[in-house]
Amino acid sequence: MNLKIISAYLIIPVVFASTVFIYAITNKYQFSADIMMSVLVKGYFFYSAPYFLWAFLVLIAKVRKQVTHIGFIGLTIALLLIASVWLGPRDPSGLPIQWMLYWPLAGILLLVFAGATTIYLNIKAPNKKFNMDSGADAPPPVN
Repeated sequence: MNLKIISAYLIIPVVFASTVFIYAITNKYQFSADIMMSVLVKGYFFYSAPYFLWAFLVLIAKVRKQVTHIGFIGLTIALLLIASVWLGPRDPSGLPIQWMLYWPLAGILLLVFAGATTIYLNIKAPNKKFNMDSGADAPPPVN
C-alpha cells in the first residue's frame, strides 16, 4: 500500500517542475534543450530529493500509513512555502537565495509533522499495533 502512496506523492515535484519550466519558457527564456535540461530535469531532482528520501525511509522503516501521508504533506507544505517566497518580491541581488532553505525546511517540517503524528498515534493506542492495512482494527465479519 505504501508504494501507491509514494507514487502518488512523487507526482507533486513533476507537476511543480513542469510548471516552473512552462513559466521559464514563456516569460524568461527561449525553448532549448539546455533550458529544458536545467529547469525541467535538474529542477525535478532538486524538488523531489526530500520526497525520495522520505519514500526510502518509509519503505525501509515500514512506518504507518498515517505517518507516511503526513510526512509527504509536510514536504509539500515546505515546497509551497518556498515557492510562494519565490513568486513574491524579488531579492535585490537577483539570486534565488530562498531555495537554499527548501531542503532544511522540508527536513524540519517532516520531523515535526511525522514525529507529532507518531507520538499522537502511540498515545492514542500505546499497547496496540495500529495498522490500517492489515485490517486489525476492523470488526469481525458477521455471518
